[in-house]
Amino acid sequence: IELEEQQHVYKLLERASRTLQLDWGPVKADVIRGPDGPVLIEVTPRFHGDVSTSFCCPIAHGVSPVQHWMQWLSNARLPEQDVFLRDTCKAGWAGIFPRHVGTVEKINGVQHALELPGIVKVLLRRGPGWRVQHLGDNRAVLGFLFATGHDSVQVRKRLSAAIEKIQVVMSHENTP
Repeated sequence: IELEEQQHVYKLLERASRTLQLDWGPVKADVIRGPDGPVLIEVTPRFHGDVSTSFCCPIAHGVSPVQHWMQWLSNARLPEQDVFLRDTCKAGWAGIFPRHVGTVEKINGVQHALELPGIVKVLLRRGPGWRVQHLGDNRAVLGFLFATGHDSVQVRKRLSAAIEKIQVVMSHENTP
């Protein structure tokens, strides 16, 4: 996706969120690319802690939106409104996927990835014995890498370098 189109989607999401009075905290949207450009399908508040909310926000901003939401639920107090506008760094994540279907035998290179500049965490959610039957669904995600940098280009380069260090060893069995 080109930067100009990405910025258009963000503006579209912001207008839709503010129209729905979702003006504080994280939101989630489903967007498809139609013949006339991006089309917003759904916008919802997102307080349950997805990958970005639970990991990237605390890394980038030094605060957790999930903790702030729990604070609001317990005592009706919120932090300063601009707390999430103050970046301490840029942060991003990448999924760790196998190259083909089968059963995970082992995952090598995690420590090598962690030794690279800007890689702050490797979170493995699946390991040996996990069967991957389809590469195109969320059950194929074995884990996540988290990186920091001065800008999104540096973060993306660091994530790409770390992904290259991780090798997922899979069986070559045929899965039903």
